[in-house]
Amino acid sequence: MTKQPALTADEQKLDDIWNEHLRAEFSAYSADETVATMVASPRNHLVPVMIGGDGKEEVHEFYAKYCLPQIPPDMEIVPVSRTIGQGRLVDEIVVRFTHTIPMDWMLPGIPATGKRGRGSAGGGRAV
Repeated sequence: MTKQPALTADEQKLDDIWNEHLRAEFSAYSADETVATMVASPRNHLVPVMIGGDGKEEVHEFYAKYCLPQIPPDMEIVPVSRTIGQGRLVDEIVVRFTHTIPMDWMLPGIPATGKRGRGSAGGGRAV
């Protein structure tokens, strides 16, 4: 197995901030903590379902009203790959969950089915 090269100090800082963001979003379910990991004027757009926000107020509203309260309790985040370089971090993940609650941020207009679900996603951060 090939050993990954060491991260630069800036890359490590970006990695640490992103890990804190993921913890705030998927473990603490806290809009305040999640937005605190972002830049002064964040943008968050889930293009396939046309939801998200521009600026701290809209992004906070998205997390507080639409995303965090609608994360199923058994949601798993399975990392696929993480690329860090040139001031950017990109994560590829697989999410697994049981559709026990409405998830309008991911499955708009579809009532809870009780079925297992899985999807892939990408996320990232730039400095």
